[in-house]
Amino acid sequence: MLVNTREVNHVFKISSGSLRLKGDIEYRGFDMSNELVPALLEYNLRLKKRNGIFRDVPISVSVIEGTPENGSYNNPDSVNEFNNYDLVNHVFRFGNSNAFENKIKIINNYYAQMGVLDQGFAVLQTVQPEQVDNFRNNQRNLVLAEKYLSDTEAMRFENSLPLATDDPGRMLDKINTYKTVLFQKRAAMDQVWSTLHMNFYDRGVYQLKRNNLPRAREFFLWSLEVNPLFSPSLLQLAIIDFKTGDLMKRFARQMIFSIACPPILKPEA
Repeated sequence: MLVNTREVNHVFKISSGSLRLKGDIEYRGFDMSNELVPALLEYNLRLKKRNGIFRDVPISVSVIEGTPENGSYNNPDSVNEFNNYDLVNHVFRFGNSNAFENKIKIINNYYAQMGVLDQGFAVLQTVQPEQVDNFRNNQRNLVLAEKYLSDTEAMRFENSLPLATDDPGRMLDKINTYKTVLFQKRAAMDQVWSTLHMNFYDRGVYQLKRNNLPRAREFFLWSLEVNPLFSPSLLQLAIIDFKTGDLMKRFARQMIFSIACPPILKPEA
């Protein structure tokens, strides 16, 4: 603080450096110091006499980018009985709590989404492409695991939190590992899926030769579930319908088979 005593009345000019928060100001591992810088500084300029009597002058200044603006006071007392001074009763005020509350919310969402990724890892472990009879659950869980990842990436935490330098939950590492595991599971699943209809067809033919019609039907239906246009399975189901006397199903399957496998037209001689 600078006091100009050359004036008839003392002029008090008060300046301050940038505000600094002491200690670790963190919430769940994230630095919160930027959100805790106040928007307003209030204090009293205490003018004191030799006999101990004092008078307080309230001063209020804005805090701009972490630095309080300069304050000033012109003492109207030309006698200048107050020969000593001090700054007391500092009060910091925040303009609004939106930035602080928003960051708290983002951090909480960050940890909640970390839990979602953990659930995704657990779901990925249940995807076993080699267990072909469990193809429905494998496909369903793989799609669910992909959704967990897409939901996490859609939240764009790297844009709202400094994850490149401050990632206490190691989300970026976890996402990269998740992508690797997901890619491996998807590649294995696609490889199995490309021939799965043939696998079920062959097993259906085997059961058909053993005259186990219910089991054969199930395998042919599975084959069509994987590849709805696989006409050999449609034909075998029509044969099973004929053998069991279900003529309506047989007619329907013949129609489907005709659509899936239209006759080849030969050019006229």
